[in-house]
Amino acid sequence: RGFRVAWGRCADGAAPAFWPWTEILRDAGGAAPGPLSGAASDPVRDPGRALFTLYEQVMDVLTGDGTPLAVVLDDLHWADVSSLRLLDFVAGAAGRHRLLVLATCRPEPGDHPGALRDTLAVLARTGERLELAPFTAGDVASYLRARRIPDEPEAVAGLVERTGGNPFYLGEVLRLRDGDDVPGGVRDVLEHRLARLPDETGTLLRAAAVTGRDLDADLLAAVTGTTAEDVMDALEPAVATGLLTEPPSGADYRFAHALVREALYAGLGRAERTRLHLRVAEALEPVLPASGAATLAHHFAKAGRRGADRAVRHAVR
Repeated sequence: RGFRVAWGRCADGAAPAFWPWTEILRDAGGAAPGPLSGAASDPVRDPGRALFTLYEQVMDVLTGDGTPLAVVLDDLHWADVSSLRLLDFVAGAAGRHRLLVLATCRPEPGDHPGALRDTLAVLARTGERLELAPFTAGDVASYLRARRIPDEPEAVAGLVERTGGNPFYLGEVLRLRDGDDVPGGVRDVLEHRLARLPDETGTLLRAAAVTGRDLDADLLAAVTGTTAEDVMDALEPAVATGLLTEPPSGADYRFAHALVREALYAGLGRAERTRLHLRVAEALEPVLPASGAATLAHHFAKAGRRGADRAVRHAVR
């Protein structure tokens, strides 16, 4: 209470250095100093000293009038290195002023993972880290009631399972039109996140979507013609960005949200989908016990004409 708020959003993609701080200083009502103003700067003999002077000028703008100020940096995982270094300085100095610094960040490495890790370490030493837990079944029920949607227990359980309690996914699912399987907004966000991952990671995730929500490294290696070690290396970025989790027991990996797997699967072309189902079925056929006949029948049936005969054979076992 009583705080003014200055807000800066880190841009995903090309943006000038210090961009979120330029927005923050504008909100704070002060003139952006030096490079933050976009003006050309004169060459200096001591760049380190000039940078420290710039940091001090930023602090003067943020704290000069003595009124409490809350500085918010949104989407810190997209921040440029210069902005991260300035945040290190401001966070360290904030305790001596009437200044509150808040930063939001998704669990992904961003474009500058080393610099981001350093900044998160600085923030952990100087402040408090709050992890936002996913919605529980009770939270989902409350969300439905707030939108005047019936909150039957079965419907709530289904939404929790499908969305993993992710508020964005939940809202998108509730906006689905009849006949749609995957929300368009979820597909767009997922494709954007996949584009930031290595090509081999995206390719492997799309193949994994055919196998189910729980993933086995050996099966994926057989499907993609690689080794289990290659699979694990390729999936590390997907774990780092929160698309996959590593369960404490059972499967090697698991899609964090069923909706993520659904969106990946929906994005496959017909030919690629049938080809992958056939590879999954042929990889599983020698190792699955008789109790897995339904699984084999499903994958061979999805493989089209090339798997039709074997789909029938396993379906009647």
